[in-house]
Amino acid sequence: MTKVLIMSDTHGQTALMHDVIKRHRAEVDKIIHAGDGQFASSDDITNVIAVCGNMAEEIKLPDEKTLEIDDTRLLLCHGHLDENIAYSPMRLQFKGLENQTNVLVFGHTHQPFASYFDDLLLLNPGSLAKSRDIRLKATGTYAILTITTQNYLVDFYNQEGDLLPSLLINYKR
Repeated sequence: MTKVLIMSDTHGQTALMHDVIKRHRAEVDKIIHAGDGQFASSDDITNVIAVCGNMAEEIKLPDEKTLEIDDTRLLLCHGHLDENIAYSPMRLQFKGLENQTNVLVFGHTHQPFASYFDDLLLLNPGSLAKSRDIRLKATGTYAILTITTQNYLVDFYNQEGDLLPSLLINYKR
């Protein structure tokens, strides 16, 4: 079992990001950021696997990153490239399948999202800095993905660390 803390769209609010990391550090194995961190060169992101987004970054980050986690291949991207692919689940699915991934993590929309089909999990943690999902009445969101040999479990949280049970998702692999 592996647990991955997933954030996106922090837009320069690195103190908030570090609060979340500190809150969950003992329970997660990896920390990833799906872009638009707007990290300054002075920001400590040494333990964070991150990609760039569509906002200016002072540090050089890749557009995409592939990770091997246990028996799972994860593709990390922001979603602003490929004609704003983040807004099209079908195009995201094609991208994941083309890259032979099991999990595609993206950001950009500022809305938490998870869907599983054709053995591919699409996951957007929402924006830690500012959610655009009016259903939640949350200022920001992030996710923890638990990967087991049988399941993908996705827990979404608000900025304060409260679990959002209405978004709990458990997919059989």
